[in-house]
Amino acid sequence: MIQINFTVKKILIFTLILWSIFITACASLATSPSGIRILVDGQLVRFNQQPSMEQRIILAPMAPIVDLMGAEYRWNDQTQTLTLLHGDMGLAAAIGNNIMEVRNRLTREIFYITLPVAPRFYNRVAFFPVAAIVEALGAAAFFDEATNTMHILSR
Repeated sequence: MIQINFTVKKILIFTLILWSIFITACASLATSPSGIRILVDGQLVRFNQQPSMEQRIILAPMAPIVDLMGAEYRWNDQTQTLTLLHGDMGLAAAIGNNIMEVRNRLTREIFYITLPVAPRFYNRVAFFPVAAIVEALGAAAFFDEATNTMHILSR
């Protein structure tokens, strides 16, 4: 059996502790909030649950966004469908379905948009692909990678 002196044991234990701290820190970074900011007409949107990015698509709870846009928000818990009304436009998007129905309320024209990512639940909160939703309502959206910020212009 190899005898290790007391100083070497201390160094080994210290190294193992440092490695465990490093691994824990890396794991927490992977699950930390995305740091994605969303601005509507220059105003920062405040979320209870932070936006996320999937396949380069920003997903977020829509209520605080459309509230700043002045849109009407309706949630049907039974069908898990979001309905939004803004100006002449209305839309319906359901959890798990990547087809969104959009309706011009003046002309009654209905068309369908394929969402880049289907809406889903994260921690029991409904998340939707932000750009596709707000653009269907007539707003402009762009993502600034340098600042990790999505800008929505609703006016």
